[in-house]
Amino acid sequence: MTRSHKPAKKTTKDKRGVALARAIEDQATKLGLTQQVVAKRLGFSAPYYALLLSGQRWFGAVAEDKLKKIADFLDMPLLSVYMLAEVIHTEDFYRSSTIEDQVKFAFEVMLKDKRFTYRMPTRTDWDASPLRVRLLCAILYQDVSGKDLLEKFRMLKIVD
Repeated sequence: MTRSHKPAKKTTKDKRGVALARAIEDQATKLGLTQQVVAKRLGFSAPYYALLLSGQRWFGAVAEDKLKKIADFLDMPLLSVYMLAEVIHTEDFYRSSTIEDQVKFAFEVMLKDKRFTYRMPTRTDWDASPLRVRLLCAILYQDVSGKDLLEKFRMLKIVD
């Protein structure tokens, strides 16, 4: 699995991965295990494990084989460990598109709809129209057709 690495902070407390540290501590408490025993089971030295739990080291710098041991220890999928460690985020699982991309897609769908083709502007006229006009057309088409073409996005100031 490819992970994006941000450098682990060495001197300040790193808040990334707090949820994973808590989950490990909770599981250790539930099983009645000491930090030293858990560190050994997970393949860490006791001092390094303490640094991870305290936030002085980030779980994102931990090798994948050790993260797999953590996943086994917590009885959860490795992906959940990555998310708790804040190595990956939910938004990493979808392609974010711009409003412009979405409006282009909506235009292509509208061109294929026989009920609207005779009412559609040419591609040249469409491309020459301001973005806010094209977006309004796409929203109106979406409402009339019942098709969900545009991702849910915050309506911010649209600048042409």
